[in-house]
Amino acid sequence: MPGHSKREMRFSKTLAGAWVLRRLARLNLAGEVLPFGCSLAATGRCNLRCAHCYERARRKGKRAELDIEGMRGLCGRLFARGMRHCTITDGEPFLDRSSVEKCALIVDSFWATYIVTNGTRELPDLPATYIVSLDGPARVHDRLRGPGTFALLKRNVRRAPHDDLYALCTLNTVNRPYLVETVEAARALGLRGIMFNWHNPLGEEDPLWVPFAQRNQDIDIVLGLADGPDGLVVNTRWELDLLRTPGWSRRCPSGWIESYDAAGRLKKPCIFADPRMCERCGCHVFPALREAVRGRPSIEARLMLNFVKTWWLREDALSRLKIPKAIGRFVH
Repeated sequence: MPGHSKREMRFSKTLAGAWVLRRLARLNLAGEVLPFGCSLAATGRCNLRCAHCYERARRKGKRAELDIEGMRGLCGRLFARGMRHCTITDGEPFLDRSSVEKCALIVDSFWATYIVTNGTRELPDLPATYIVSLDGPARVHDRLRGPGTFALLKRNVRRAPHDDLYALCTLNTVNRPYLVETVEAARALGLRGIMFNWHNPLGEEDPLWVPFAQRNQDIDIVLGLADGPDGLVVNTRWELDLLRTPGWSRRCPSGWIESYDAAGRLKKPCIFADPRMCERCGCHVFPALREAVRGRPSIEARLMLNFVKTWWLREDALSRLKIPKAIGRFVH
C-alpha cells in the first residue's frame, strides 16, 4: 500500500499474529477466556424486513442506541481489555449518517474491522473488509430481501471504493436449491470470495431451517465448489465438517468474541443472543476460528490473523501503532 514498505507490512502481520498467539496461549495454558475480538452494532435498525433475519423480532418499537460518544467509550473499554478486531453487524451499518459515523469511529478504534451490510446503501470509503449479504441469484435474493434489492447491491458493489469485498450467503429452505447459481452471482459481481452459513432457527418450527440431512448435502456441494480453480468459495472442510451434527455446539468457543447490541448491552452466548439456537446452529464463524487456532487454513485465519492489513491505509499508521509490552522485546 502507498507509503509503507513490504518490511513494514511483514512487521505488522508478525505483531498482530504475536498478539493473538499470546492471548491464545493464556487461554490454553491458564484456562482464561480472553476474547480477542468483538461484534458491535452501529445501529439496530434496518431498511429491510427479511423473514430470515435473527434481529427482526427485536426491532419492534423504538429502541435505545448508543450515541457517538457512548460508542467511543465502549470501543475504548474493549480495546483496553485486549480486543483488536471488530465485526459490525446486526442492523444495517450504512443506514444513515449517524450509523456511518459510528462505523468510522469503530474502524478507527480497532486494528481491523469487518462490516456486514445488505448492500442497498452506498459503501463509504472506510479501511475495512466489507461482507455483503447475498442470498442467491437476483430472483431469489429479491424474493428473500425485497424487490430491487439485488440491483441495489450490484450497483453499490460496482461503485465500491475498494475491492476488499466478500459475500456471505445464509442457506435456508428457499435458497439452498440455488447454491451453485449463488456462487456464479458472486463471481459475476467481482467479489473476492463467498462464504456460506446455514439459517439459525428463529423458533421450534421455523420453516426456513435446513435439517441436518439436507445441510450435509449442501456441505458436500460447497466443498466441491471450494475446490474450484479460482478459490472463490472460502469455506474449508475442517470448519464445515464441524457443522454436520448438533454436537459441535457443546464445544463452541463463543467466549473468544464478545457481542454487543446497538445499546451497548452484552449479548450471550453470541451474536444470536438465544441459546436455544445452539443445537441447530449453522454459523461457520466459530468453527473457522477454532480451526484457525489449530493452524488450519480458513477464511478466519486469512483475515483474523492479518489483523492490521487495513491499518496501513491510514495516515501515519506505524507511528500510532502501540506495541504491547509483553511482546515488545521481540520486535526491536
